[in-house]
Amino acid sequence: MLVLSIVLFLASVHLTHTSRTVLKLTFDPDEAYYPQGSMIEIRCEMFNADDTDESPQLWYVDSKTGKSAQITRALLNKPVENSPDIFKRNHNGRFEYVKQNHLRIRHVILDDTSRYECSCPDCEETLEKQVKELHVIKLAEPKWQIEPDWPMREYVNSRIKCTVDDFYPYIKHKVLRNHYDITAEGYSLLLNAKAYPQKFSWKATVIPTADWHNSTIHCAVTIGDSQHWAVKTLQVLFAPRFDMCFEEQVINKTQQNASITCTYAGNPKPEFIWFRKTDGTPLAGHTGITINTIDDYHGRYTDVVTFDRDALTTDYEQLLDDGFVVELKHLGEVQETRTISIIDSFYSTNAPKSCGSSTNTTRDLLYLTILFSFIMIQHLNSVISFY
Repeated sequence: MLVLSIVLFLASVHLTHTSRTVLKLTFDPDEAYYPQGSMIEIRCEMFNADDTDESPQLWYVDSKTGKSAQITRALLNKPVENSPDIFKRNHNGRFEYVKQNHLRIRHVILDDTSRYECSCPDCEETLEKQVKELHVIKLAEPKWQIEPDWPMREYVNSRIKCTVDDFYPYIKHKVLRNHYDITAEGYSLLLNAKAYPQKFSWKATVIPTADWHNSTIHCAVTIGDSQHWAVKTLQVLFAPRFDMCFEEQVINKTQQNASITCTYAGNPKPEFIWFRKTDGTPLAGHTGITINTIDDYHGRYTDVVTFDRDALTTDYEQLLDDGFVVELKHLGEVQETRTISIIDSFYSTNAPKSCGSSTNTTRDLLYLTILFSFIMIQHLNSVISFY
């Protein structure tokens, strides 16, 4: 009997809960953001009402002014002086009164962005008001601005600025350089945060260096439910310089072909000229010598000079022994020079530190290390056996 009483009590509670009067405000289609030209049905309904005489009310609230009005046939057909402006311009019938608390909007425009409320102020029971925002999207593309100079100059302050004009609604933004987030390195400003038209800007003052050249900056602004990007490749002017150009380089003179390298940088690209050290004869165009320039597209270049023993018209070993001179020139003026001496790895057991190490030398050192370790282990074993 007790169990039956509990079941009946729970059933009555459930029926009371499910039959509670509620308000419901619906948009059809139900979207977070509506493109211009869409059609929307808006309904304010009451469910589980005991008193059929009680009726909900559908209200419009202007996002800019806060002015509100109940949706009635008179508001759409004969708006009064203090009615919201959007209904005073309803000559083409975009707003249609379908029936009580049912509004249809055809070809929505930006000015339709607003708030709708469903309430029942005259109901005997206090019902929770339902509220929904209607957002109409206006898209625009971000743009980059670089000031005061373009191209930028190394170590000279520059202002980078991303802007978006006349759009709605702003959601968020992100700024990257070469896929690294630099949003926090600048500051942003959003004008007219709650209504169209919105204007957004992000600014930062930067000091570009040579490694900024040909890097990319990305500005991503989310408008409604879509993300829009502005991408710009930076150009940075910087003075010519040697990057990696060892003054002692190792070559195995017994090989058929041998190469030396030198890396330099500058924007615009500097002239880089190879000469024989003894007589100043340029290497370019010399039979048996090829010069290939590798561009890393960030203002850095690597010259690879290859010597073909059989094709050379001069003495191969003497040419290498004499050494070389390289000139770094800008606008016809020599900015820097470097003298390169050649070390024969076939006879050298240790390459100079400035040149790195040859493959043969590294291998020999490895063998010696292994041999020394083996001798030490054998010696320790013999001592242990003796004791």
